[in-house]
Amino acid sequence: MVQGAGFRSNLTFASGAGIEIDSNSVTLNGGGFTMTGAGNSAADGVYLPNVSGVTVENVTVNAFNNGVNLNGAQMGTIRQVSTGGNVSAGVSLTNANNNMVMSNNSNADAVGINLAGSAYNTISMNMVMGATMGDGISLQDPPNNSFSGNSSDMNAGNGFCIDPGNNNSFLGNEASGNANNGFWLNLSNGNVIAGNTTSNNNMSGMPSGMGGMAGMGEISLNNSSNNNIYHNNFTSSTTPQASVSGGSGNVFNLPAPMGGNYWSSWTSPDSDNDGFVDSPYVFTGGQDNLPLTAKAVSGKPSLGLGAPIPFWASLSDYQSGLLSVTWTVKNAGTAEAWLVGLTASSNTSGVTLASALPAQAGNGDILPGASGSITLKYNVPAGVTSWISTLSGSAQDGVGNTYAYP
Repeated sequence: MVQGAGFRSNLTFASGAGIEIDSNSVTLNGGGFTMTGAGNSAADGVYLPNVSGVTVENVTVNAFNNGVNLNGAQMGTIRQVSTGGNVSAGVSLTNANNNMVMSNNSNADAVGINLAGSAYNTISMNMVMGATMGDGISLQDPPNNSFSGNSSDMNAGNGFCIDPGNNNSFLGNEASGNANNGFWLNLSNGNVIAGNTTSNNNMSGMPSGMGGMAGMGEISLNNSSNNNIYHNNFTSSTTPQASVSGGSGNVFNLPAPMGGNYWSSWTSPDSDNDGFVDSPYVFTGGQDNLPLTAKAVSGKPSLGLGAPIPFWASLSDYQSGLLSVTWTVKNAGTAEAWLVGLTASSNTSGVTLASALPAQAGNGDILPGASGSITLKYNVPAGVTSWISTLSGSAQDGVGNTYAYP
């Protein structure tokens, strides 16, 4: 284990040489100190070649080739690392699988986070800003990675560049003020892009078709197929906000009640008040058939149970001790709740549940401020006048994440 005591002071590496870790299951804790290289491509700040289970944390790495380079590394963790001024990338993963890159900051690296040929990595809660030579978060042929809660802003290229990349998920990320697109997909298939927020990208001012890309705006796809893009918030002062060139099978909306995306330039009319604009949002190469009239909100829905309402549904139920109880589930938050249901019931005093679970509350979909109800039947032994019933449930947010209650 390499602890912060190894960093007696901030370190300057005049020759550009950094730290190489060649053993498995090592922790490099930088103790909050800074490593500074020679500002060239001579070496990486922290180099992890083909090792497993290595953690790098709590250190600032500036002016190397890559700040942290996972080259074939597996099952490692990079967290609370700050990078800046690195020639290639702040954090680089090449043929590196099953790693976690979380809660790191990149400011003015050439590229913030770069993945090449790397799979099953979790990239979450990172902040990338001001990439000087290209994209904030860049993918070249990595499959099956998960990106969530990242922000990628004010970069010289795209916020998120998938070129190419298949079967990755991008949930709850943010991209704003980038010179090119918020999201750019090229030769990329089967990705899920949901619950993200992009705003005021294409700061280069280049119109669609310029700069070697199919379009510039909030999201653009080129020769990419079968991507699912829904419940994102696309906000900008320029139109169109999306473009598709080539490819097929891309979906910009799910069936109601989920619907499509929020487009700031296309929010009305909604004559039937169903939460969807009455006509599709049409752009080059595609359309959203159910554009949202208000911004989508992701995260765990704030659901609660109202007071139970017991009643005898019939004389025969009364005679057999089969009591009906109506439960009300209310959404007191700002996030939509989909597929709301009760999954289990635990009861005292010998009472048992007669109804089958799981069972949906109402039609299963509860908007903010709305309620759904469900009636369950209980076998109540003679003489029992009260008991405690503990219910469990589940619901999905607007991007398909499932949450358990309580």
